[in-house]
Amino acid sequence: MRVGVTVVMAAAGLLGAGAWGCSGAQTRGDDGASDLTPDWGDTATPTRYLQRRCDTEADLRACAELGERYVTGDGVDADIARANALFRQACEGGQGYGCARLAGSYLEGFGVEEDPERAMMLLRTGCLELGDGESCMNLAYGLAEGSVVTRDLAEAARILGEGCKAGSAESCRGLGRFYDDGFGVDKDRARALKLLDKACRLSAKMCGDKAWRLARDGEYAEAAPLYRRACRSGDGVSCFRLGELYGEGEGVRQDNRKAFDLFVDACERGLAASCTTVGTAYTEGVFGGRDAKRGARYLRQACDMGSPHGCAELGALARVGRGVNKDPRAAAKLFKRACRGGAYKGCVLVGLMHQKGEAIKRDHGEAVALFDVACEGGDGAGCAHLGAAYLEGKGVARDRRRGRRLVKRGCELGYRPACR
Repeated sequence: MRVGVTVVMAAAGLLGAGAWGCSGAQTRGDDGASDLTPDWGDTATPTRYLQRRCDTEADLRACAELGERYVTGDGVDADIARANALFRQACEGGQGYGCARLAGSYLEGFGVEEDPERAMMLLRTGCLELGDGESCMNLAYGLAEGSVVTRDLAEAARILGEGCKAGSAESCRGLGRFYDDGFGVDKDRARALKLLDKACRLSAKMCGDKAWRLARDGEYAEAAPLYRRACRSGDGVSCFRLGELYGEGEGVRQDNRKAFDLFVDACERGLAASCTTVGTAYTEGVFGGRDAKRGARYLRQACDMGSPHGCAELGALARVGRGVNKDPRAAAKLFKRACRGGAYKGCVLVGLMHQKGEAIKRDHGEAVALFDVACEGGDGAGCAHLGAAYLEGKGVARDRRRGRRLVKRGCELGYRPACR
């Protein structure tokens, strides 16, 4: 049971981090707490505690953590200049975490002039001289990505090993992925799983990585509890994948209700693809009675969160006025947005609207171009409609042989109307 719509789960980067992973705080244990243990009876707020430790006790880790508060505006007014000053103080004093955070600012041009080369130097200092796990993880990602320095997967793997030794869950996970895929090292499934297990022990949110590889290899019963642990720790992707196991009855007793609840949980945790799944389940009545209005709300949320499939499904509702006000022009815009994001259903539907001149300009040439994009992306309907255009000579020179071949391809790709 894959809930009525193909949900494309975007493949993660080599290390699953954005912008070299510098944008988020380091994972430091299952509860996300730092190695600082606040004396709650001595201070009114954690921010004041960090301020005191930094100002009066020269606790450099507290300075770096305080800098993080100035970035987020948690307990203080956001002040990126103050944050960077605190990160620099920590880094120059020998606290590697400060180097990692300052590197992130130089990478993004956040309060300082963008300087990726300086960011890499700071990461090398944090990792190789100060033994900071996050610095190692981000340095390795930079080496693997290769936009600032020469791409070197072997060196990236070595750096990840250093980060893993330093207790960075992200580094252990990254190195595990390298061994699983054979990036910079010989492919070694056993070693990969061992490293992913260490990442899981360091941070429960990362248990989903090992679970995914176990499920990929058919070991569903072993994967399910790891997904459950990661889901309970806040990883929306793991909630979604656990829901898939319940929907299919793989490694767990089949239970559509649990599957749906997990999809909702994943949506609430910010996974746009899961919001699309929930919205489509409501509009198609997968779990009982249909509720187009509620489905539309979830699909709008998914689209706003960046899911091209959510935009395509919402556009389909707006086109006919189901669950939302009928608005074909708005539907066409949603389809175009979906198409640009790789949801080829959107390309096909706006192409059909161009063919008919439905709320937008009739343009057979544009329709053919859109069908071609969808077909190249593996969408059966796109191939079938492109084939029909060639057969009829609409928007393109008539070519019956090519048209029949495209229609046949549409059938092979699962578009049943093309099989008639």
